[in-house]
Amino acid sequence: MDYKMTENTVFPLVEVDLRKGESIQLESGAMVYHNGEINLEGKMNSNGKSGFGGAIRALGRSMSSGESFFITKATGLTDTAKMALAPATPGAIKELQVGAEH
Repeated sequence: MDYKMTENTVFPLVEVDLRKGESIQLESGAMVYHNGEINLEGKMNSNGKSGFGGAIRALGRSMSSGESFFITKATGLTDTAKMALAPATPGAIKELQVGAEH
């Protein structure tokens, strides 16, 4: 997976290139466009739980942390899958390094 952030624009985007089988999770409404080589699957943001318990967990996550009740999983169908993501509100997009680098 590769990505590129647009810079110095009023409405910034993150352009993501996925290879076949690679996937990312995104909040509902974050995707601006894709090139048709992406499979989209929506589900509750329940961290693996299903049924009534999953719905309660997704509702709790939504109410306590502001996360979306639904999330979308985007999976590349080819090695040239492309999509663009945008923030929910106008503003800058910043890269956040997660994990320890040695």
